[in-house]
Amino acid sequence: MTDRAPFAAPRIGTTRRAFVAGAVACLANAALPRWAMPAVAVGTATELPAPPFEIGVQSFTLRRYAFEPMLDVLVSLGVRRVELIPELAVFFYRFGSHLPVTDDAAAIAKAREALAARGISISASGVHSIPDEAEARRLFDFAGRAGIPLLTISPDDDALDAIDRLCRERPGIRVGIHNHGPYTRYDTIADVEASLAGRAPNFGACVDTGHFIRSGEDPVEALRRLGERVHGIHLKDHVESGFFASGCLLGEGRLDLVACFRALREIGFGSDLAGPERAISLELERDGETLLADVAACLRTAALAAGKA
Repeated sequence: MTDRAPFAAPRIGTTRRAFVAGAVACLANAALPRWAMPAVAVGTATELPAPPFEIGVQSFTLRRYAFEPMLDVLVSLGVRRVELIPELAVFFYRFGSHLPVTDDAAAIAKAREALAARGISISASGVHSIPDEAEARRLFDFAGRAGIPLLTISPDDDALDAIDRLCRERPGIRVGIHNHGPYTRYDTIADVEASLAGRAPNFGACVDTGHFIRSGEDPVEALRRLGERVHGIHLKDHVESGFFASGCLLGEGRLDLVACFRALREIGFGSDLAGPERAISLELERDGETLLADVAACLRTAALAAGKA
């Protein structure tokens, strides 16, 4: 692992030019024409040491694949838990969905059958934008129907009180506010903390380690400060802070993986204490011909680090 530079102070304020430029950079990194790719064999299921934490995958990583081929890839990688993306869009580009928000019972049943047939469970669904109470209620109803234990969310301020009420009404469903880097509503650790103050216990955070690095924050500190509020993790790495910082494979950037898993133990996130409603999801935003090998390498790196924690 490379030496880490000190975390830079987070930036404040934004401009239209910076926002648009960042969106373009995001699209350049992730948004190419979408097609339903067939599953690609990557050999037998990856033989990993049994870590004390079950590590799943955020399906945005495999956004090139249609739903069932994506599941087949997970099987080939030895992955048993998946966080499924809903409908996602950035300006004019739509990323598609592995599990759209729907009240269609037949569609939900078909998806669950495909998952069960492969021995894969849904760990979470996200990231969902929540502008108001109506959308919050729609998402909670969907989670109940689909058996989704955790919703990863990016709520507007006006929706926070409604989400809190729904969390108290539906204690079996957890939600996690997802930090998304510089110039977003949830940029810093303090942004997330302030929004969660006084909220229901199942109203917590999804700590995106890569985006906290982009924001000049220490992801390990984020885990410790948010403590029992950490319901989900998007596990990824970056080589530097900043709005335009690009991602890298786990272990090649500034994320101290062993310290990260130690912090998870300290806050009671271990598999012996954390039920299925909590999720660790590996996420790679990069794409290319080596994607599946990259995912396999990251899973191995994470498992080895977790074993040392």
